[in-house]
Amino acid sequence: HEIRSRLAEFQANVRPAEAMNVQPWMDALERWLKLHAELDLPVSSNAKALTLANVRVQSTRLMRETEAMIKEIVATNDEALAAEKKQSEATYRDGITILLTLSTVCIALSSLIGILVLGQVKTRLRRLGVMARKISQGDLSARTDPGQGDEIGELATAFNSMADKLGIFTHDLAKAKQDAESANRAKSEFLAN
Repeated sequence: HEIRSRLAEFQANVRPAEAMNVQPWMDALERWLKLHAELDLPVSSNAKALTLANVRVQSTRLMRETEAMIKEIVATNDEALAAEKKQSEATYRDGITILLTLSTVCIALSSLIGILVLGQVKTRLRRLGVMARKISQGDLSARTDPGQGDEIGELATAFNSMADKLGIFTHDLAKAKQDAESANRAKSEFLAN
């Protein structure tokens, strides 16, 4: 009876995972005690002590095995975390490499586009400069292609309009000069007669 109470106390104190592993030993002990009780055999205190010692040894062994399994699980988990960390770091490095590569490509493309646009602007401004020099040298027929409808195109249109107005003004001025000279000759002839 004392053994059964100790067994119940042991079962109550053992954690569920441990109880599942110890249960076959406890069942065997109960069967042994029942057999002795049915046969009305006396159970010596040595046998009781041996049986309890065996349960203690087995439970201690199971506890150690459980601790070893827990340590193995923790070690496996640590290894998995380390591998995951390495993979994350590799992914991070790959991401940084891709980001830097894309940034470099974007900067290169932006620079190339800037150089092309600057070249086009310089060419159009040179044409305006050539036209302005021709006009300053007296070639009022000089014109330039306005091209696109941007600011430089507007400036080219203004230069062409200015050249047209200068041409008309110069023509009118030349005609007025001829008219004045004609009138001056007519006056001179009138006075001479």
